[in-house]
Amino acid sequence: MKPRQDILLKNIIQEYIKKAQPVGSKVLSQSMHPTISSATIRNEMADLIKKGYLIQPHLSAGRIPTLKGWEYYLENLLNQTEILINQSPGLIKQKSINEDKKETVKGLIRKMADLTQALAFIAFNENSFYYTGLTNLFNQPEFESLDLICNVSRVVDHLDEILEKIFNSFDQEIKILIGQKNPFGKDCGTILVRSASGLIGILGPLRMDYEKNLNQVKKVCQSINQI
Repeated sequence: MKPRQDILLKNIIQEYIKKAQPVGSKVLSQSMHPTISSATIRNEMADLIKKGYLIQPHLSAGRIPTLKGWEYYLENLLNQTEILINQSPGLIKQKSINEDKKETVKGLIRKMADLTQALAFIAFNENSFYYTGLTNLFNQPEFESLDLICNVSRVVDHLDEILEKIFNSFDQEIKILIGQKNPFGKDCGTILVRSASGLIGILGPLRMDYEKNLNQVKKVCQSINQI
């Protein structure tokens, strides 16, 4: 992809993350002018559609990223700047409230659900797990669709089975999974991190803010590792 198309795709995805609506050329012209002209934006958007990175739901609509577009964004355009743990006093305070380590970890998982507005979970081992934040997930605009609610509800009903399967096979410190690579289903995005207490992660809409949520998950992982 051309550097200019990188910039354009990243802007489209960032706008789509914020508003959950197809992104039109007018919005992009306002945010990117004078870096890229309106005519160039329209031409590049048309090319990105041809290449499979964007789709236009209908003729008068803006554009939204395809799975291929999301994959390209996560592999090439995502900013993974670290957020230091000392910038997170709320997480440190949470650790001092509970004396029991497992309960403290659960408290941090609840905090992670609030910070990311997603479903958050931890697998302590293959047979012991905890999750919270389903309301956060279903409050996202995508879940106005009953079919999507049913699909994700089925995933949550089998969360223990999925975590049992991946617990020992997860061999990386951190991973973002979408599409066919996501064992939790193609309708969502998942961030997984191996912590000192087990495998932690969040389940959010495919449209979630991966940059922000990745850093929030890292902060919670750092807090758990310091308990």
